[in-house]
Amino acid sequence: MDRHISYPFSSSIPCRHTGKVCEASYVFALTLAQSVGKAHAIVGDDFSTSGFAEIRCSDQPCTIGWHCSKDETFVFGDVDMDQDLDELLGLARQILGSPNSAKGPPRPVEVPAFMLALETQDVLNRVLAA
Repeated sequence: MDRHISYPFSSSIPCRHTGKVCEASYVFALTLAQSVGKAHAIVGDDFSTSGFAEIRCSDQPCTIGWHCSKDETFVFGDVDMDQDLDELLGLARQILGSPNSAKGPPRPVEVPAFMLALETQDVLNRVLAA
C-alpha cells in the first residue's frame, strides 16, 4: 500500500543566534519526514529514527538533534551530541501541546538554540479536538 504522509502543520522557535528559522534544518526536517512517510508501508507504524548531525547554518557549523516518526518530526539546534533527545522531545511536546506529551511539569533540560516541529494532519486534528 502506497501511503503518502504530508506534514501540513509546523511550529518553530527561531534560532537564538540568527533570530529566524534555520533554513538548512527546515529542509533537513522536510526531507527526513518525507522519507519516513514514503517508507511507512515497509517499516510500519512503530518505526522512528533519531540522531545527531552536523550541518551548516548561516556559515557556522551547528549540531542538530532530531527525531522522526510517521506522525511527527522534531529538529533541535545547537545541541550537544550527548544531550538526551527524549528530554528535548518532552519539552517540545509540552510547548506545542502535542497529544504525545507526558502530563506533568516539564523536566529541566538545556533549551536548544532553536526548535522545529512538523506533525501530520492526524496529530493536528487530535490537538484541535482536545
